[in-house]
Amino acid sequence: MAGDLTITYDTTSSDTVSNASGCGPATAITGSNAISGDGAGGGTQTVIDLSGDTPDLSGVQVGDILLIVTSSASDRSLFEITAVDDTADTVTVASAPTTAINTGSALAWAIGGKRPSLVNHNSRGDYWEFQPGWIAEMTAGQTFTTQASSTSYSSLNPSRTDVSPHHTVFRSSTEGTRYTIQTPSAGRYTWGRQSAFMVFDCHWDNQSNVATTGQTTGFTWTRCKFSNSGTLSIALSPNIYINCLFDAWDPGSEDFFESSGIFPSYQFISCRFDSCATVYFEIGQSARTAVHWFVDCEFFGTPSGAAVEIEALENNEKNSEDGGVTFLNCTFYDIAGDGIKINPGTKAEWDFPIVIRNCSFVNCGGYGVNFTTLGDDVPAYRLLIDYNHFHNNTSGDYSDTGLSPLNDISGAPVFTSTTSGSEDFTPDTGSPLIDAAETPGTS
Repeated sequence: MAGDLTITYDTTSSDTVSNASGCGPATAITGSNAISGDGAGGGTQTVIDLSGDTPDLSGVQVGDILLIVTSSASDRSLFEITAVDDTADTVTVASAPTTAINTGSALAWAIGGKRPSLVNHNSRGDYWEFQPGWIAEMTAGQTFTTQASSTSYSSLNPSRTDVSPHHTVFRSSTEGTRYTIQTPSAGRYTWGRQSAFMVFDCHWDNQSNVATTGQTTGFTWTRCKFSNSGTLSIALSPNIYINCLFDAWDPGSEDFFESSGIFPSYQFISCRFDSCATVYFEIGQSARTAVHWFVDCEFFGTPSGAAVEIEALENNEKNSEDGGVTFLNCTFYDIAGDGIKINPGTKAEWDFPIVIRNCSFVNCGGYGVNFTTLGDDVPAYRLLIDYNHFHNNTSGDYSDTGLSPLNDISGAPVFTSTTSGSEDFTPDTGSPLIDAAETPGTS
């Protein structure tokens, strides 16, 4: 699209990654003689001189994207246009090229058209260069592949605070219809050390069986789907998931974890975990907080182990004040092991607040809630467990019989449908769950 920082991706485009920037005139303007500044390493490097190709820039707007076909994978190739001079045949860009482009070493360039791939001419993902305010519009129903290399190019995505909004958007060309981003068998670091991405309607199909998202900060995923094996491995945070589907997802050994100096926080709102392996979190590494929320989420068909396992790593006053995990209005159905497993790890006791409220635990092969070896080491003031429902859990409702939960109920839940593939855990007529939550009328 023209003038709005929206880069269009379409695998059926007749353009190539070397002759289309994805944002600008519908028919790309191209050339082969771009230089920066005065062409000798001096001048204003954000001024790109295209006069060697005598192009018609009358259709180019501020907010279009300039592609420069760089020779090095470590050089930027996508640039936001901030000014256009059709008389001098120059454009001004928001950030200078990584390496000055001099006369005698002029480079090919393009403005507009559609980009057919997320991977550029140097086999590097475009996403390493995306800036706050940019939008990647992916054609609905199409599949895009990420870079195969495990090389990180985090230096190409510097933090900027001079623009608003401060986030980058991935969205579908048709709201509510997903596009697919697929990692190749050797893929890694798909998003890299990126921040403030908002991802809509993406099907993340992980083929690589390795840590494919790298380290991300401040991501929001909405109406997204995660499938296939391999580790999601979101190492930094906060990350928010809204109305997402985790479909037979096997996150491996790392899952959602922390990194040095980060205050991790993961929030899942109205998400479904269908036939997934255990969702695992670490909490309390060093002096960092960890605040995890599950609200209106559904876990069902877990083939082995617990649906969710939370492990504490250290006993720390900062963590005990600020960390914690909360489950509100969640359903755990047909779980091979425990519904929720709280694992103290190397801690002598558990100092993190635990809230489990308005949740339903049905047909768990272990406990509904398993505190493992914690027992009475969970201080009562750290627990808020009430208004929950339990039915047919093999080992019992709680592993610690000394707990004093409030307002629990039991009985067959009478869900609308438990048929595989069409599960609907809305309480049906006659269900004991109706009007049994803390606030009547909620699930």
